[in-house]
Amino acid sequence: MKKKFTILIVDDNVDTIETLTDLLKEHGYNVVAAEDGIKALEIAKKEKPALALVDIRLPKLDGYEVCRRIKKIKGLDTKLILFTAYGDAVNVAMAKKAGADDFLGKTAEFANLLRSIENLLKKN
Repeated sequence: MKKKFTILIVDDNVDTIETLTDLLKEHGYNVVAAEDGIKALEIAKKEKPALALVDIRLPKLDGYEVCRRIKKIKGLDTKLILFTAYGDAVNVAMAKKAGADDFLGKTAEFANLLRSIENLLKKN
């Protein structure tokens, strides 16, 4: 039986959280969500998600800082995808520097998002 991974969605847009939650649950993932960077860190420590989809522009802590802090949590091996509407080269470079495993624009097709998630989770 396929392992059921937990994915943390971090986005301040409730519609985005709902859409991604529905999509990921349809594909057999457990989903937890946060609408700001501080809450995301609390959930990450408690739930220990296999992967986090993190928006860059968030209240309280931006997505880059969320990535950096998740990477520093002992005992946590969460893969990180920065998922944003701001997909320019500067943001891509900053995402990699912050420790993101992948970077996708919110305009990416869901098939590309699912492929990225599956590829990163194969490494677990």
